[in-house]
Amino acid sequence: MACAPSPPEVQFQSEQGGLTVSSDAWVGQVSVFDEGGRPLARLTAPPGAQQLYVPLPAVPGSRVRVRVDGVDQWWAVPIVGPVDVSIEAPMGQGRAAPPDGGELQITRVGQGDMDVAMVFTARAPTQIQVRWNDEVHDVRLTATGDRQVLVWALSDQPVHVDVRGPGTQIAFVLRPVQQSLEEARADLQLVRVDLPTDAAGERDLARPEHRIVLPAGWWRSILRRSGLGYRPRDDQAPWSWRTVVLANQGPADQNLMVRISVVDEAGDVASAFRTRMRGVGEDEVRALVRVPRGQQVSVAMPLFIDGAGVPNTTRYFQRVAVYSLGLDEPLHLIELPLDVQRGSSWASAGMLVALAASALGWALLLLRTRSWTREIRTTDLVAIALFGSVSFVLGTALQVVGLGFSALLGPFSPLVIGLADDTLRACLLGTLVILVPQRGVLALATTVGFLMRGLTLGSFHPVDLLYLGSAVFWLEGWAAMAGLTGKRSWRDQSVTRLWVRLSVGLGGANLCAMASGLVISVVFYRLYFADWYVALILALPGFAYVSIGCILAVGFARGLRRVEL
Repeated sequence: MACAPSPPEVQFQSEQGGLTVSSDAWVGQVSVFDEGGRPLARLTAPPGAQQLYVPLPAVPGSRVRVRVDGVDQWWAVPIVGPVDVSIEAPMGQGRAAPPDGGELQITRVGQGDMDVAMVFTARAPTQIQVRWNDEVHDVRLTATGDRQVLVWALSDQPVHVDVRGPGTQIAFVLRPVQQSLEEARADLQLVRVDLPTDAAGERDLARPEHRIVLPAGWWRSILRRSGLGYRPRDDQAPWSWRTVVLANQGPADQNLMVRISVVDEAGDVASAFRTRMRGVGEDEVRALVRVPRGQQVSVAMPLFIDGAGVPNTTRYFQRVAVYSLGLDEPLHLIELPLDVQRGSSWASAGMLVALAASALGWALLLLRTRSWTREIRTTDLVAIALFGSVSFVLGTALQVVGLGFSALLGPFSPLVIGLADDTLRACLLGTLVILVPQRGVLALATTVGFLMRGLTLGSFHPVDLLYLGSAVFWLEGWAAMAGLTGKRSWRDQSVTRLWVRLSVGLGGANLCAMASGLVISVVFYRLYFADWYVALILALPGFAYVSIGCILAVGFARGLRRVEL
């Protein structure tokens, strides 16, 4: 036995040239039919939208059938006059239809001034008379689409507004509700300030929080001179967005202005963060916002940076001020530290080293693969292919298992999966190099695994090619330094010496390869790693797990050698 979900609650509101459909759930598809069943309009709302405007070619006074999410409702097209009347109270806070015969309450904080605007838009040429208490104004609209605006200063007394003209008659009361500055401050909560975000206010997870990382000066210079990279000038596109989250716990709506500036340690406005939209420099970014009672609102505001004018040694702070309209004293004023950094010199140097290592690794493969295959016996080549294939199979299986751990542990999953992946891979490579201690053995086995992974999973991304080249270079280089690919006599040493030699050769190579991979990920994928996380990755999966695999490799290889002999 089950209960069907209740149908959504739908409301209609007349708009110029159509109607707005509002629902407490996703609006979905809206279809409109006349009384004879002839379709007049059909639109689908964007995903998640709870409101949709539908242009409606219907005769005023007629009835139409509106189908929302499969449910039909009848709606009478209102008879409209020759003029649309809307009100902005206070001015700049969005227009609304005046409540004919009703009362519109406006919260007025402190003794600040507040302007109210009435907007008149002609559907046809007409002339109307507007009465604001004892003031009388004549509004003449000479053509369809003509618009006029009347602005009044609102005091602490109610105002009777009367609009009359041919086919138009609206009367309502505009009532100010007085609220003290202390009450407004207690009702409004500045929840948090997020940086960086996107223009919709969603947190940008690809960048560190409250930290600005600018590219190194030499990198900006290379891109500018070579034309390899393009980005709009800083006065045309923001570096990022920051979002101020406000919550109104009071009984009345609050109309606010949010102002954000960036200051230095002395409290002076930092010139590198001034806005330069349309060529006009401003010390701060401003935004008007209405926070309805009992609701939370996010305000996304752009952040502009002149990257070339940011000193490296100065500390900065974001000064966030929230004002009630018409007041000079802020409801809330906070300063948040803003960490500004240039591109890491370590990351830049590491990227150059990784590129050089990858280039040398590919040079080894291209120049030496043919001679390696000639020097190594056929039986040993079969062993290399076998170990490379086994490494691919185990790595692929652990990669599938790792997806589940990644969902649970996030960035800490390599610490768990690496215990099996890096340990088994080191065990296979260590066993192989003990059985066949020749130059090119590790490079060929690694390349076999890469080719099988690429052919099976389609992993031939340019970044993967960088990984392969650097892995080949570090493996062959460290193996030569540790004496793994020279004389064969070292294989007869004690278990402890074999383990130490393998740990130095394979562990050092894996440590450098993993460091290269982290640097490549930082540069190409815009990832950010904390220092302690990098140290943990390099210490455990980078070296410790490989050292454990070398212990297993020594025992496994000695057993295979006895069988071989």
